[in-house]
Amino acid sequence: MVIPWDGFPLAKLIDLAQPKAEAKYVKFTSFFDPEQCPGQRSNDLPWPYAEGLTLPEAMNELAFLATGPLRQTAAQSKRRANSSGCSMEIWIQER
Repeated sequence: MVIPWDGFPLAKLIDLAQPKAEAKYVKFTSFFDPEQCPGQRSNDLPWPYAEGLTLPEAMNELAFLATGPLRQTAAQSKRRANSSGCSMEIWIQER
């Protein structure tokens, strides 16, 4: 199945960051701004939260930073922003 998402490989971002040779993991920490995001004011989730990948997982050709669906309408874009809360997602697909 082909999903028409726009974005770029996570490996490109990691290459730009130039990790140290001894690096083994990539850590992602969520955005945290309760002033801008009222949902973060509750104690339902531990804000900010973190996720991690091993460097080989992050450099895999299927690890992708999705910036949005291709050719989306303004209404689709608004629905997407409201549903995910961000304009960029990391997609990790298994082979």
